[in-house]
Amino acid sequence: MDRYCIFDKNLYIGKHVKDAELIKWKLRHGVGLVTIFLIIPAQNKIDQLEIVHAGLIKQKYYKKNPVHVYGIARGYSEALDLVVKISDEAITCGFDGRLSDYLNAN
Repeated sequence: MDRYCIFDKNLYIGKHVKDAELIKWKLRHGVGLVTIFLIIPAQNKIDQLEIVHAGLIKQKYYKKNPVHVYGIARGYSEALDLVVKISDEAITCGFDGRLSDYLNAN
């Protein structure tokens, strides 16, 4: 069973992420990753997605309450690029402005 995080079946991986499987293993086991950012569901009721540093999910809370991860990026800028890509795909599929609906429909 995954700990700390659960990866989406259609996980977005940034082009600068090297050895994605090793990074996924480290994230599942709470190992720190300095340059990695994650795209996760927003923790509030207003936004849809949130970009967070991978260090966030090292907290004990996430060991028992794993966060769903939609994307893995090397650096904040690459994470923004992934959110733009998700947004473009959502628009193309008729989910204008509804990124969560698009991601959960796939």
